[in-house]
Amino acid sequence: MDTMTGGFCFVPWKIIDDPELTPHDKAVYLTLCRFSDRERTCYPSISTISIKSKTCTAQVKKSLSILESRGYVIRERRHGERGNESTLYRLY
Repeated sequence: MDTMTGGFCFVPWKIIDDPELTPHDKAVYLTLCRFSDRERTCYPSISTISIKSKTCTAQVKKSLSILESRGYVIRERRHGERGNESTLYRLY
C-alpha cells in the first residue's frame, strides 16, 4: 500500500521542537497546515479543526490562543457580504 497517496503538508521544525507546545497544540497546527494554501493561509471552522485534530472545541480555542501568542498563527476575522463571518489563519 502506498502511504504517500493523497495530500501532504509541511510542518516547521520549530513547531515540532517547541517544548512549550502540547500535543493538542501541535495537532491543531498540523490541521491548519493541512488546509493551508501556498501563501500559508486557510480558513477552516473551529468545528472542522476539532474533528480533524481529534480535539474538543474548547481545547482547539485554547490551542489557537497559545499558537497565536507564540507567533505561529495570526487570526483575522472576516465578514462576508451576507453577514457571515469566518476566520482566516496565517501560519508562520
